[in-house]
Amino acid sequence: MINRKYQRSQSSGKKELETLAEEEEEGEEEGEGEESNSAKERNEQKDATAPMKKSQKKLTMLDRSKYGKYIVTYDAGKSFGEVALVKRESFRNASIIADEDVDLLVIGQDLFNRSLKADQEKEFEEISRFIDRHPFFHSMPNRLKKLLEMSLRRKTYIFESVIVRQGDPVTGLQFILNGQANVTIEPHKHPKQYKHLWPFEAGVDIYSIEFEHLREARRQAILRQYEDPSVWETYPEEVTIRIEEGYPAIEKRMKEKHVLLCSVQKHEVIGDIELLMNLDTHVQTITCTANTDVFILDTKNFDRVVGKKNAATLDIMKEHLKNKLNTRMNMKQGELIPFLKFLYQKLTAETLPQSKPLPPLRTSKELPDKETQIQQLITLV
Repeated sequence: MINRKYQRSQSSGKKELETLAEEEEEGEEEGEGEESNSAKERNEQKDATAPMKKSQKKLTMLDRSKYGKYIVTYDAGKSFGEVALVKRESFRNASIIADEDVDLLVIGQDLFNRSLKADQEKEFEEISRFIDRHPFFHSMPNRLKKLLEMSLRRKTYIFESVIVRQGDPVTGLQFILNGQANVTIEPHKHPKQYKHLWPFEAGVDIYSIEFEHLREARRQAILRQYEDPSVWETYPEEVTIRIEEGYPAIEKRMKEKHVLLCSVQKHEVIGDIELLMNLDTHVQTITCTANTDVFILDTKNFDRVVGKKNAATLDIMKEHLKNKLNTRMNMKQGELIPFLKFLYQKLTAETLPQSKPLPPLRTSKELPDKETQIQQLITLV
């Protein structure tokens, strides 16, 4: 009896040990399962982040200089590629590179033909007609005309909106298609805007233009006038005017600070003064007095299509600008804006023959030979 009980207890003990071992094995299997699951999750995360890292590497390694010069940045709502859909013979004239993750709405050829093509064709026809009729572009080669068609964009300004503001950076040319606007200039701001050109009197001095050896001397003489302490203002400008001329003169002078030069409308070109005279900021403020439609040609596109490839167009534009400046500086209000006269003289000075430096003066008192004296007497007679 005793032996049987002992055997039973042994067998039961073995069973308990076996069950414990099975539980430990199951626990190890569960632990291994959890570890394998976590490892799988890590691998999945690595697989998900791998393409992002690769794309980041691609962005950092991309050499953008191979794709040409930077032209313009497209923001949300802008479109590209419509030229190739409207004109079958057209080719891609630019590369589009994403600066960040971008969501695009792609419109296929069939949907484009049904919904957008008619409006796009009408817009391109208007641009083509504008180029063929405008005096700046009508004589350009067809290849450059096609580039210009794809560079111009239309914009509408509502009543009392500012097209350009004096002192703002120049972004390109604008051609008024219809509407009307006022040109306002603040002459007292020009010396600070264009410090490298001031004083403007030196640039329009007739002696310094005709005689090269006098230019720097005349400029220094004009600068000394401004540096002389005897001409420095000891009182604010308004106080001095009130003391010397009275209150009505102050009101008149304040009006002169904002000079309403003229009104412009269809066929006016905005930005030609600044681009052709190499000015970084706008000379004038132009404000709409009616809803105004314009074509815009960005500075980058102007340099790409006109500036470096078409000298004939630049000559036509300079001649047009010369007539514009001559007209505006001779207006009644133009006398209050000395910078216009400076720009006109600067532009016409490029067409004048180059002045020759004077020969050095003789220091000896010896008379020339007889033949030279005879020749001089003949020329006098």
